[in-house]
Amino acid sequence: MSLNLATPLRESAQQHAARTALVLGDRSHSYSELHDAVQRFAGALRELGIEPGKHIALLLPNVPEFTIAYFGAHYVGCPVVPLNVLLTADEIAYHLDDSDAVAIVVAAPLLPQARAGMARVETCRHLIVTGSPDAPPGAHDFDALIASSTPCTQTAATNADDTAVILYTSGTTGKPKGAELT
Repeated sequence: MSLNLATPLRESAQQHAARTALVLGDRSHSYSELHDAVQRFAGALRELGIEPGKHIALLLPNVPEFTIAYFGAHYVGCPVVPLNVLLTADEIAYHLDDSDAVAIVVAAPLLPQARAGMARVETCRHLIVTGSPDAPPGAHDFDALIASSTPCTQTAATNADDTAVILYTSGTTGKPKGAELT
C-alpha cells in the first residue's frame, strides 16, 4: 500500500475539482488547477532527470508555488527539504550539502543567496526560479517548466518508513540537524 503524501491532494481534486484550494491576494487555484500544476511540476522533475528518492530543497515563502513544488516532489517520490527564507548563502550551502539536495526551487528575490550557496555544493545541479519571467542563465523558470512539461499522472509508491520531508533544527547547540519525517 502506497502512503504518498500527494494522494490526499489527488483525491481532493477528484472529489472537489471546482472548490477553491489556495488563495493568495487576487490569485486563487481550484483543487483541479492545483492538482494539474502539481502533476506538471512532477513531470518537469522527471524531464530534468530527477529520480525518486532524490531530495528537492524549497527556498520559498508562503506562496502557491511552495504548495505546487512540495506536492509535485512528493508525486514523483522525492523528499522535500523546506528551507527558511532568512538563511544566508553559507547556511543554504550547508543545508543543500547536508541534505544531498539535487535541486532547489527558489523565489526570485532570494536568488542571489541561493545561487551563492548552490555554487558551493556539487550535488545540487538544478535551480528552478519562481516569480521571474526570465530565469537567469543556467536556471529553469518555474512557470515555463509547468507550462511545457508532460503531467505525471501516477504518484510514486512510497512506504511508511520512507523519508518524506527533512526539516532542519535551529542549530542552537551546533550545526542544524536534519530531522527526517516519514
